[in-house]
Amino acid sequence: MKTTFYTSALILALCCGTGAVAQNNATTNKAQGNTTCTDKVCTTNASCPDSVLLSTRTDGNYEVRQYLVKGKNIMEADYAVHFPINSSQMSQTFSDNSSAVKSLKDFVAKFKSDTLMRIKAVKINAWASPDGVEASNLKLAKARAATFVAYLQSQCLEMKGMAVNTTSAVATWKDCLPMLDKLPQAEYKAAAEIINGNHTEAVKEAHLAKLPAVWDYLKSSVLPEFRCAEIEIHYTRSSIVEQRVMIKKPAPTPAPAPVAQAQPVAQNKPVVVEKQIEYLIIEDKHKGIIVEMDESNVDWE
Repeated sequence: MKTTFYTSALILALCCGTGAVAQNNATTNKAQGNTTCTDKVCTTNASCPDSVLLSTRTDGNYEVRQYLVKGKNIMEADYAVHFPINSSQMSQTFSDNSSAVKSLKDFVAKFKSDTLMRIKAVKINAWASPDGVEASNLKLAKARAATFVAYLQSQCLEMKGMAVNTTSAVATWKDCLPMLDKLPQAEYKAAAEIINGNHTEAVKEAHLAKLPAVWDYLKSSVLPEFRCAEIEIHYTRSSIVEQRVMIKKPAPTPAPAPVAQAQPVAQNKPVVVEKQIEYLIIEDKHKGIIVEMDESNVDWE
């Protein structure tokens, strides 16, 4: 039996590859700070079948079966928004938020229209920069996380009842050090000596503020990157696949063997023998010939 598989046109129309990932300008080297978490991340039932038969039809010599094949590969979309200093109010026009917000809206629109997409988990990480009082900064980071969750749910009602895992943390001055590599060598060395010291975060901030070039660079190019909230959306996408199976034709029925005709049975009937005229010549001692003939009306003198 010959079997071929091909992806239906619906896949070509809806397939989104690995998904668009927004540009994230925040540094990837974040602090390990205090963490709070909401409900557990949603998971799917492991007992669910990998494929579901949707329909069956006949196309010529083929039986066509349409299946829903559940996606297994976890894809990820990442977006980040930034906040003004000492603020948890989200503004779409602040910093580069307009680009990130547009990308997030595009993803939400795709999720609403594509019935084959399934969101597996949503995680939001919110941050505060290390300058200032740590306790206040942690409170600010939590407020930023809550703001981003509310914004996400306002844009996509389908996510309103979905569990969201949130973390809130305050960056440390050591987290800022890799972002100071563009400073001149002397300024970088002086900043690194302070940051790698054994002083508290507040004392380190006071010493860094005494280095004008370093402090100006921190305020303009480093600290704003930590006043942010990031969202990670993990999702899968199923596929609709058609299986074409050639219909097996039944073997032809052999022609029946010819029936031998019965031979006629011999019957005991009388055989009719046609009478034939016989001519018999008889020799005699007498002279002459005597011929025996049929009876006739001829008189012999």
